[in-house]
Amino acid sequence: MLNHRSHIVTLCLLVLMIPLSANAADDSPAKLIVLRPAAIAATKAKIAANDPSIAAAMKSLIAEAEEYLSLDPPSVTQKKIAPPSGDLHDYTSMGTYWWPDPNRADGLPYIRRDGQRNPETQGPNYDNGRQHQMSEAVQCLSLAYALSGDERFAAKATRLLRVWYLDPKTRMNPNLNFAQAIPGRCEGRGIGIIDTSRLVSLVDAPALLQGSDAWTDDDTGGLRQWMSDYLDWLRTSPNGIAESKTRNNHKTWYNAQVMALAIFTDQLEIAKAAAEEVRDLIDRQIEPDGRQPHELARTRSFSYSIFNLRAFMTLARLAEAVDIDLWHYRSERGSSIRKAIDFLAPYASADRTWTHRQITKLNRSGLLPSLKFATTVYGQEAYAKPLSELKKIEAIDENRAWLVYPEDSNESK
Repeated sequence: MLNHRSHIVTLCLLVLMIPLSANAADDSPAKLIVLRPAAIAATKAKIAANDPSIAAAMKSLIAEAEEYLSLDPPSVTQKKIAPPSGDLHDYTSMGTYWWPDPNRADGLPYIRRDGQRNPETQGPNYDNGRQHQMSEAVQCLSLAYALSGDERFAAKATRLLRVWYLDPKTRMNPNLNFAQAIPGRCEGRGIGIIDTSRLVSLVDAPALLQGSDAWTDDDTGGLRQWMSDYLDWLRTSPNGIAESKTRNNHKTWYNAQVMALAIFTDQLEIAKAAAEEVRDLIDRQIEPDGRQPHELARTRSFSYSIFNLRAFMTLARLAEAVDIDLWHYRSERGSSIRKAIDFLAPYASADRTWTHRQITKLNRSGLLPSLKFATTVYGQEAYAKPLSELKKIEAIDENRAWLVYPEDSNESK
C-alpha cells in the first residue's frame, strides 16, 4: 500500500462535461490525469538524447516490464472462497492489521495490531494481493510502452486491464462491499476503500497506451464505464459514505479516488466539489509546522506521513483540472501542503533522527517521489538539498521517480 511504485502521481486539463450515460460509448482520446504530459515529453527527449541522468531508471523500468510479460493475468474470480454474496466477481479482502485472538481456540473475533501486517491478507482467499500485482504491472508496462514504444508491453498491459475490468468472465464488479473484512466481526468496511487507492494511478494507463495496436477506443470506453459505475458506488453506498467521513489518510485518498475517476469520466462538477473539500482537509490534517497528527499517532508514523502527503500532492495535481490551486493554499492558521513537505524533507538526511514511533525500518527513500514531485511545482532548487542528502544514503538512481518527475518539466502556475 505504501510502495512508491504504487503511488506515482499527476494530470491533464479536461474541459468538456460529458453526460454520464455517454461514458461507455465515449471514444474521445484519453488524456493523462495524474502524470504530467510535459514530464513524459521531457523524459522521451532525454531518452532520445541518451541522457545518462535517467539511464539507470530506464534500464530498471524495462527490466521490470520484461518480467511482467510472463505474468498470468490476475482476476477476482481466482479466489478459492466466494464472498458472502456468493459472487466471485465481488472483490474481497481482509483487514491488514487484524490477527487471530491467541486466547480463543478459533481465533475469533480477530484483534487489531496496528502496523503489523497479517500475511493471511495476501493469501488465495482474498483479492488484495492480486489487485496489487495487477496494478503494479499495468503501471509499469504502460509507462514502459509510452517511453519505449515496445508493443509487447502495451499488449500485456491491455490483457491485464481487460481481464480485471472488462471481460465478463473475469471482471471485478464495481464495488468494495466486502473489502477489509474482519473475521468474527464484519464482512466488509468503508475503510476497505483504501484498497483501491491504486486506481488513482491506473486512470493514466489509457493515455499511456494510446497509439498501441493492442489498446482500442472500445477498451477506453469500457474502462470509463467501469470507473463511472465504481465512482457512483463510492459516492452512494453505505461503505463509500462511511469512508467519506473518515479523518486521516482514508479521507485524503477517498477524495483522490473521487477526483481522479470523476476527471477520467468527464464529471468535472463532482471533481470540483471534492477538490473544494481539500482546503478543510489541509486545515484538519496538517499542523502549521507541517506535522500530520493523525499519521504521527500510528505505529508506522513515518510511512503513513509520507503516504498521506502523497495523497495531498495528488489532490493538488488533480485540482488543477478544475482550476483550484491547492499547491499554494494556506489556511488561516498556516496549514499547507508545502508545510507538510517541508516538515518531512529534512529526514532525507541520515543525520536527522525520526522521534516518532516507527516499528518497521525507516525507509528514507520513500521520500523520493514526493520530493521529485514537489520540484515540478516549486522549482528544482526548492528541494535540491534533501535530494542530495538522499543520494548519499540510498541507491535511488533506479527509482521510477526520475522518469515521471524529470528536471526541466516544471508546470507550476
